[in-house]
Amino acid sequence: SRYFLDKCSICQSDTETMRFGIKHLREYMHASESLTLLLDATYPTRLWCVFELASFCIERSIEDLHIVVTWAAPVAYGAAVAAYSCLLLGQLSFLLAEGDRRII
Repeated sequence: SRYFLDKCSICQSDTETMRFGIKHLREYMHASESLTLLLDATYPTRLWCVFELASFCIERSIEDLHIVVTWAAPVAYGAAVAAYSCLLLGQLSFLLAEGDRRII
């Protein structure tokens, strides 16, 4: 298997090289058997991403398109941080309460 990751395969810093890569996106999509789309809120704001998707849809069937919604990752991370914070607060309150005990 071969993989094409546009973020790594298309130059992000040099405008001329980026144009060349974007110009040949359709060729990459034509040679691709499937497309895994990492969808986030910024995806539709990047014209080359929309062009890449359109090029793939022209060449292939919708069954060959796999969409992964990436907004779930920050939500899961936030939930993990919140749960860990609650655990730490629970332990801290237990330790503070234990320190308040007096030996008679």
